[in-house]
Amino acid sequence: MLSGVFVARVVSFLAAPIIARLFSPEDFGTAATFAMLIFLAGPLSTMMYENAMILESDDQKAICIGLLACTILVGFLCFFTLMMITYDILFFKVRVLEDLGNWKYVLIWGVLLFGTAKILHSWNVRTKQFKSIAGADIGQTLSMVSFRICAGIVHGSSVTGLVFGYLIGIAAKIIIIIKNVNKTLLHSVMNIEKKNYFHIAKEYKEFPLYMTPLRLVKVLSDNLPIMLLAFMYSPEIVGYFAITNRLVRVPADIAQKSVGQTYFQKASEIFNSGKAIKSSLIKTTFGLAVLGMPIFLLVVFFGKVIFTTLLGTNWETAGHYVQILSPWFFTLLLKAPAASVMTIVRKQNVLFFVNLIFLTLKSFVFAAAYLFDFTAEDTLLWYMFFSAFEETFIIFTGLIFSKNKPVRP
Repeated sequence: MLSGVFVARVVSFLAAPIIARLFSPEDFGTAATFAMLIFLAGPLSTMMYENAMILESDDQKAICIGLLACTILVGFLCFFTLMMITYDILFFKVRVLEDLGNWKYVLIWGVLLFGTAKILHSWNVRTKQFKSIAGADIGQTLSMVSFRICAGIVHGSSVTGLVFGYLIGIAAKIIIIIKNVNKTLLHSVMNIEKKNYFHIAKEYKEFPLYMTPLRLVKVLSDNLPIMLLAFMYSPEIVGYFAITNRLVRVPADIAQKSVGQTYFQKASEIFNSGKAIKSSLIKTTFGLAVLGMPIFLLVVFFGKVIFTTLLGTNWETAGHYVQILSPWFFTLLLKAPAASVMTIVRKQNVLFFVNLIFLTLKSFVFAAAYLFDFTAEDTLLWYMFFSAFEETFIIFTGLIFSKNKPVRP
């Protein structure tokens, strides 16, 4: 499953320069806003009940949970449609939706596909169909990338090519997953007892009550820049940030997860042996700093030249943005071992509150930028400062807790 995600991200990363040369920053920004709104709707569309399927030991109850998630998804889509109809008859307009134009009416189909894919993905995790999941991740990316490149070559730059590519990618993922679903599942679905349906909804109420808000905070944090840039500036600005985020943050995330998983296993063994993990944390973080520093300096001084050469002259501003944001990307890479430490010593609650506090602070940055008419560059500079400070704070917090030793009963 992890290898599938890795391959999919590498394919997306390698295809980004080709797609960037075929599509304009404005169209890219509109498509990024479209995808962002679907991501935001994701946790609410199923209330995270699909994750309960994985935990439930009884197959019949797990199927019932899946049906519950499907029912909530349908209800959410009805509510979403009603909201869009209401929006059309109201006098006030929201810039994010207005910049989408008629594409805002396609959001409902995106949410439907996204929610369906989540539910099927969870069922495959439950049934340990990890090869299917890996194939679905790769198939999604290949379908999306292929369609976008073909659409760009044939029709030139358009929001249609980017948005349809995104939707076709999710549809391809659903098709691949469905092919591996047990054929007896449909028969089991038809024989579910309705009396269990509402009982199980109550039994797993922690998912809508606690898991959904937690996931929503995470999604908001990840998508905050695109969401608020889309609200404050033109789609072109959003496009510059989106391509910067894809070409720099995605590799950083891949490295972060790879290092984080490796370090997590090693540090867990040290911690469980009754020793503190401070020394290993310092060594690993220092090693990442040594490896990442040359790339960081290269981006700081030559980011604009690199992006212009790689993507074309239309994306010169994106190169300037990556220079502004590079300290954040660097600290993001260094954070991986410290974040693992917080999990090992069971201080995830501290990590959650740190994330929540800094999400609030970064929201204030955009609020100030809106009130005082900051330029996009100034807004990103302040966002970078608080984001880099957040990652640095987590590193030092992890260092403090790395002195802890396991408490033996």
